[in-house]
Amino acid sequence: MIANFARAFRLLSSDVEPYQLSLGICLGIVAGLSPLLTVQTLAVILLIIVLRVNFSMFMLSFGLVSVIAYLADPLIVLVGQQVLAIESLKDLFTQMYNSGLWRFLNFNNTAAMGSLVISLISILPLFFIFLVLIKKYRHVIERYLKNSRMFRWASQSKILTKAASMTDKVS
Repeated sequence: MIANFARAFRLLSSDVEPYQLSLGICLGIVAGLSPLLTVQTLAVILLIIVLRVNFSMFMLSFGLVSVIAYLADPLIVLVGQQVLAIESLKDLFTQMYNSGLWRFLNFNNTAAMGSLVISLISILPLFFIFLVLIKKYRHVIERYLKNSRMFRWASQSKILTKAASMTDKVS
């Protein structure tokens, strides 16, 4: 676990474009909120391949958000129930369910619908928030950390040096 966070901080300081890191985090959030074996997850994986997203940030955010989503599952299901219960959309949802393709997409599932709605609402603002935070980290916090005593101590620490070398072997 420490090795994953060490890799994440190394990525934040690397030459990887900030938008790739931010998009990796956002797509990890979308995949972490979604039920695992859905078309949403497959679409996210396709986007990762097509958009050249940073896979390490995706996996880190996917793992963290999966735990949070497990705890927030009642809220996700409630959102899905509310969307599926909208009176003006019931005929549309019925027609979609009667079609084989839409039934395969599993959007009548409250958890899948709730995670889709939450993801669609939050992905764009989160992308820009993480983009700004990554840039701010690189310009302000990284310089401060590199000049701090704690960073110098940690960079000389044998445990952290060993964890960092282990992540290099795995990557």
